[in-house]
Amino acid sequence: MKAITLRHPWAFCVAHLGKPVENRDWTDAYAERIGLPETLGETIAIHGGAPVRPGRSEAWEQHCLEVAYIGKRILPNDPAAVDHLQAWNARMGRRPTYEDLVTPGIVAVTTLTHVTRASRSPWAVKGQLHLLLSGTVALPESVPCRGALGLWEVPAEVEAQVLAQVHRMPVGATQVMTGEEWLR
Repeated sequence: MKAITLRHPWAFCVAHLGKPVENRDWTDAYAERIGLPETLGETIAIHGGAPVRPGRSEAWEQHCLEVAYIGKRILPNDPAAVDHLQAWNARMGRRPTYEDLVTPGIVAVTTLTHVTRASRSPWAVKGQLHLLLSGTVALPESVPCRGALGLWEVPAEVEAQVLAQVHRMPVGATQVMTGEEWLR
């Protein structure tokens, strides 16, 4: 299983707020070199990178908390994300804390369904490569693991822990682009 490491709070947003796009400033050549086209249709792990050390960046901590508390200022104009946040709050009986938003390790699995530079999602950053995600399943517990740049291979023992959690949960169906359609 391949994985992709996201900065915080974006791993939380994919896992819990329905963020369907991961933005990358990769060139097309780099995306091809790391095997992105061959990954279409596969389940990939969403990895939250190492958190900023406490006290190191008060601005970053504030940014993460604003995702949880002032969603409309940080989240894109996506009513579904606000609904997901309210559902998370209701399910957990509280708003997310900084620790929830910066959980390191593998936090979810999803299917990489398409790659484009023309996504109309409010989450898409203009001019970047948009990795479109579908059928995301948040793991009940994050699985500790070191991340890496680009797409990387999850160690077998970590993949077994991830899959043990996933097999206990339903995964939604996805529509997949394949072959040379990967960047259209």
